[in-house]
Amino acid sequence: MWAINAPEVRSAIGAQQAGTTRKRISRTNLGAIPLPTAPRAEQERIVVAIEEAFSKLGAGEGGLRTVRQLLKRIRDAILDAAVAGRLVAQDPADTPATDLADFDTEPIDPITSRALPDGWACVRVGDCLGRIEAGKSFATLGRPAVDGEVGVIKVSAMTWGEFRPEENKAIPLDSKIDERWTIRGGDLLFSRANTSEYVGACVLVPQDHPGLILSDKSLRLVPIAGVSAEWLLLALRSRPAREQIERHATGTKESMRNVSQAKLRSIEIAVPPPEEQVRIVSEVDRQVSFIAACERAVDAGLAQSAALHRSVLKSAFEGHLVPQDPTDEPASVMLERIRDQRDAAPKANSRRSGVKA
Repeated sequence: MWAINAPEVRSAIGAQQAGTTRKRISRTNLGAIPLPTAPRAEQERIVVAIEEAFSKLGAGEGGLRTVRQLLKRIRDAILDAAVAGRLVAQDPADTPATDLADFDTEPIDPITSRALPDGWACVRVGDCLGRIEAGKSFATLGRPAVDGEVGVIKVSAMTWGEFRPEENKAIPLDSKIDERWTIRGGDLLFSRANTSEYVGACVLVPQDHPGLILSDKSLRLVPIAGVSAEWLLLALRSRPAREQIERHATGTKESMRNVSQAKLRSIEIAVPPPEEQVRIVSEVDRQVSFIAACERAVDAGLAQSAALHRSVLKSAFEGHLVPQDPTDEPASVMLERIRDQRDAAPKANSRRSGVKA
């Protein structure tokens, strides 16, 4: 088993693969792949050494995955504290959020149902928006746009917590395009359709993308004065907003759920004074950047562990993992004896007897 999983053998198997959607290898091609074979006694020592090394690596990987889960919980806790007014100190000189618009609702924390800090308001998303802009559905060329082409963004451009411009599909050059659909720096984009887990994913676009346009499944949210796009992004990513989005999502298939503009507008969020929005966003960015650095270190550790797995197997089947013993029966002698035993054994009848066991 370990020899077949060794890097050189895996590479040889990969070179003999056939098929498009599902790869396969024939018995003949598999049987022709050279396999490093040690003396039987050394095989047993190698297996013990591999499994000891992999056990230690597995324990380390388990610890790293636990750290990743804890980091996610910390990230979620930071966001919960941010949208509930528990992350930074309030300033009584701030302009109350109720002065921003006609926010005729009780100042209740949507997470705890407790009163929000002074100057905050619990409102609907629709109260915070000047308008919602949508793109349209296009016939596409089934590949990303190249220089001189225009691409319509896919929902995956908004799925992973950051805007990914490469997630697009080119549209024919003769397509009619409204310039208002163009993706611009500072846009707050909302995915109105996706799986249950990712429907309602939203991102801020860091820079202009003249060659990209909105799709019919992406919405551009334009906040009113006094509500920053950065704050609205935090609010829509928060746990209470996510729960509402998932509850409002409709559709018969889990692979594609939809949130209408009306349901999006009805989602309740908490809004602090404008000056406090700036302070909270800045503090979230500071803390989350540290969490992100920790996550990168965890990913690097997991990648290093995967490399060590490959290194252990490579070393094992190059004869460097355990010491050799000159008293071991050579593998060539063992294999010759096995061939002799096979040649001397009675040949099995290849005809089917038709008798069921």
